Amino acid sequence: MLELQQQDIPKLKSERTVSNNSVPEDGGNNGNSYDLVFPALPDSKTLGPKSIGINGQCGTVSAPPKTWSKVRTLTVNQVFTISVQDRKSDNSEKFGEGESKRICSQITRETGAEIEISTSKNMNLTFLVRGKELDVIEAKRRIIASFQTQATSAVPVPKEHHCQVMGKQGARRKEIEQRTGARIQMPSIQDTSDIINVTGTRDAVEKAVQEIRMISDELSKKAFEKIEIPKIFHPFITGGHNEKLNNLMKETGVKIHVPPPSVNRDEITIAGDKEGVQMAIEKIKNIYAIMEKESATVFVEIPKQKHKYLMAQKGSGIQDILLETNVSVEMPQQDSDKETVTLRGLYKDLGTGLTKLYEKANSMTAETIECPGWMHRFLIGKNGSNLRELIEDNEKVHVEFSDDNKIIVEGPTNMISKVIESLKKAIECYVSTELVVDPKFFKHIIGKNGSNINRVKNDNGVIINISESDNNSNIIRIEGRKDGVELAKSELEEMIYKLENEVEKEISIDQRHHRAIIGVKGEKVRELQETFNVQITFPSSGY
Repeated sequence: MLELQQQDIPKLKSERTVSNNSVPEDGGNNGNSYDLVFPALPDSKTLGPKSIGINGQCGTVSAPPKTWSKVRTLTVNQVFTISVQDRKSDNSEKFGEGESKRICSQITRETGAEIEISTSKNMNLTFLVRGKELDVIEAKRRIIASFQTQATSAVPVPKEHHCQVMGKQGARRKEIEQRTGARIQMPSIQDTSDIINVTGTRDAVEKAVQEIRMISDELSKKAFEKIEIPKIFHPFITGGHNEKLNNLMKETGVKIHVPPPSVNRDEITIAGDKEGVQMAIEKIKNIYAIMEKESATVFVEIPKQKHKYLMAQKGSGIQDILLETNVSVEMPQQDSDKETVTLRGLYKDLGTGLTKLYEKANSMTAETIECPGWMHRFLIGKNGSNLRELIEDNEKVHVEFSDDNKIIVEGPTNMISKVIESLKKAIECYVSTELVVDPKFFKHIIGKNGSNINRVKNDNGVIINISESDNNSNIIRIEGRKDGVELAKSELEEMIYKLENEVEKEISIDQRHHRAIIGVKGEKVRELQETFNVQITFPSSGY
């Protein structure tokens, strides 16, 4: 603690006066100047409301600066679409939107983000996610993992390049993952493998692989070149299903990376021996020069619902057209209402390409059948067993049960009619009927632990709905095959007739004797009920 003698105070005061007018030097005080030891008190005009200190002294409570901003919880909204081609499908076990809503509800509970889901006419899923930014990011990641097919790509990268892909403390890898949405798994240092695994949606994997290869190629000791070729001409360099690109790499012995369709970039990279790189560049530029000079563009209107037939699985439909005709097909954005499809190619090839385009568009058909919603479960069967029998060998036909009492059948034109006929015959086999019953008989019809109603349901293969919770409802509904419904209806009517003709009588017996009448574990009262074919009930012990 710094101690000061009384005689030193005037001197320090004078030093303070000087310090207000000039910059003091530390001298020999080791930086402990008067201003540091005894800081100046604030001006009285700036003092805030007074408060009483521990020893009864007055203190001040400073008001917060006017520049302080209020802390607010920001809510963000994010909308994204998962196309029908990229949707996960498990038609043997899950149908309709019930499972989708259940998954979204679970994600909402776990992340706190609100999720709204809708299905468009072309069966694309659109999600609206609302909440805190971090919650929305996590919810989106879980939605994509649950609803969108996941792809995996094993990328061979020289082991000495792995550290550059990782970056300092993994920063570069994290940046790539955040930009692309893919997950990158690097082999450990002890692992001699040079494979980097990339997992995520198809587009995300393509983007991440592109960035990893770019890093590796730039680090390669061999020649590395970049050339700018307009994106619209990339299909003529790669060819359908990358056939031309693979042949070119095999011929020149170099690696050529063309950005995938989902990456809007003109840059093409070539890495390898200098001679091979130059040869590849010349061939690519030659293709570009010919197509730029001699190609033409045609715009065709194709109904939006047929676009998915052109795309097929992962865009294989337009790749087939490119492979067979050397004509590229450009589709409008999936979330767009535009129906215009763009064809580009040489004049001599456009006619053939247009023919193939119409063949693909008309190769599939979709039809709608009217069917009550309650009947859907019977047509589907347990784990989809009934539906598989109805479809038989027509595996390419897709059947979807919607919530608006409709069944949508989609598939090859030559197969769909047979499936529709089978579905219509099956629909005719099922009926429903209703019985008007006094609600007081419900508990007797249901029986203990549902024993009576379950027996009727299992014996006749029907579904029986009784709304006990709704006091205003006096309806019992029976659903199933015609013969089973008739038998179940007859059994219930007989049971109801007996209940309606039964007599109920109350007997007043002192509660002290109830236990003796009931017997051990209800043995005596059960004997009375079986002997006289009656039902005996006792008031609860609280009466």
